[in-house]
Amino acid sequence: MTSILNFIFKDYEITYRILNNWYFFIVDEKLLERNLINFINKKVDNKFYFWGSKMLIPLNTKKNQLINSYYSHNHLLLWKKGDIKKKHNDIKKFFNKKKPNYIIESGSMKELKITKEILVKYKKIFSNKVGKVYEKI
Repeated sequence: MTSILNFIFKDYEITYRILNNWYFFIVDEKLLERNLINFINKKVDNKFYFWGSKMLIPLNTKKNQLINSYYSHNHLLLWKKGDIKKKHNDIKKFFNKKKPNYIIESGSMKELKITKEILVKYKKIFSNKVGKVYEKI
């Protein structure tokens, strides 16, 4: 059964989650991810900033990340020394410099949620349990 699901979704995480964690709702999650990816491919018309840790989302889209690599600030900043406030200031500087038209959020970590200061300049144009897409106002 998991082999068929892996073939359909092209994601071996399904087998791992079902066999190791008995997480049968992974199929629902993968369908929601597919909806998010389809929305991005249809509606996001230029580079975006990815905010989160679900790296399969930007890897499976046809669009390019603003930071020119398939890493998120979650991965890059959490491994650096320093406090969360400094890390948020670094992200704020990046946003002021690059001014992304879109933010895609999926799997953001508790310590690195999008700040209200950034979100005030964006409106939500898509949302489901797996992710959100924001567009610059």
